[in-house]
Amino acid sequence: AWDAVLASVPDVSEMPPPVTPTGERVNPAVLEAYVGDYEFNDFSRVAIRVEDGQLVARYGGIRQLYFWEEVHALLPAGPDRFVIDLPARDVIAFEREDDGDGVHALVLNPGPWALRAERNDEEPTPPPAR
Repeated sequence: AWDAVLASVPDVSEMPPPVTPTGERVNPAVLEAYVGDYEFNDFSRVAIRVEDGQLVARYGGIRQLYFWEEVHALLPAGPDRFVIDLPARDVIAFEREDDGDGVHALVLNPGPWALRAERNDEEPTPPPAR
């Protein structure tokens, strides 16, 4: 099993460069394009909202490493990229439609171990009964 874990470690040359917040304020109209619900799987979603002029992630689902609290500020880090305001500085990159207008997905930590969430603004599926 340990060999499998070691074999899964990507080559350092495949890793994207570090992303840091720019400190710039983003136009509220631009932020609105990202607003929506994004689904990692049936029981793990993140709602992207604008609160007090800032983009935030509201996580709903099974607790995960990337979302410690209910709400996390997203710090601008370039076009369609934000850093989650946590010590790990995980990155969210939004993917636009081919025409460039709408956003259809987000990618958590783009690179070899990326987690993709498709935009799904329908009501979430309730969790299974235990």
